[in-house]
Parts: sequence; C-alpha cells; structure tokens
Amino acid sequence: MTAVVQSETRRSLLYRVLIYDGIFAVFSGALFLAGYKIIASLFELDQPAALMVVGLMVITYGAALLIFTRRGGDIRAVAIGAIVLNTLWVAVSYLGLLLGWWDVNSTGRWAIALIAEAILIFAILEIVGLYKISRRISIPSQPVEGM
Repeated sequence: MTAVVQSETRRSLLYRVLIYDGIFAVFSGALFLAGYKIIASLFELDQPAALMVVGLMVITYGAALLIFTRRGGDIRAVAIGAIVLNTLWVAVSYLGLLLGWWDVNSTGRWAIALIAEAILIFAILEIVGLYKISRRISIPSQPVEGM
C-alpha cells in the first residue's frame, strides 16, 4: 500500500513542481556564485559579496527541497514549507523594489522582478498541487452499488 501511495505521489503535479523548484534554485544559486562579479557589474551593485550570500542561501534551499521531496515523507509538509519560503521571497523582492532597499540599476530591478515572478509561479503551482493531492487523500472512495 505504501509503495502505491509513494508511486502516485511521485507522479503528482506537486512532486514534479517541488523537484523543478529545487532544481531551479540550485542552478540559480550556482549562477549567482559562479558569476557574482559579472552580475554585480551588470546591475551596478556595490557589494558583489551579497550575491555570493544569496547564491549560497538559494543552493541550500534547493538542495534541501530536493532531498526532502525525494525522501518519501509527508510531501504536504514539504510543500507548505516551499510555499511559505517562496511567498516570502516574492514579498521581500517586491517590497525591496518599492522601498529601494537595493541600490541597483534598472537591469537589476528587472532581474529581481522577473526572478520573483518565476518563484511566484512555483508557489502558485505548489498551491494547486497541494490542493489536488490533499483532495485526493481526504476524499475516501465510495463503493459502487451493485458491485
């Protein structure tokens, strides 16, 4: 029975979105780490080391998401954590843009906004996936009469 539930979970939208979210985060973080000087120059950012810190944080998030999603535990708890962190990232990104927390040029502001939009899409898809998997788990199957 457990193998059947895990097999269904691995085919679910939620599982796939969490995996893609983790992969996107690891690659994005690696890009920040590998190209922090170039990105800082492109964005006219005075503190390129900040991109290294962001890169490390994002890689850590992505790796943890991949590990906990593939581990086979309660995927709903993993999804709730991902939704909260993704929503927080989007909120801080837009709040920072509105309040001018980051001294970057327009290219940097566009990049922050576009990354936030991609992360928002992950959060929305994770919410949809969580709804679908929760609905499937919580609705008991009814026996068909006459069988």
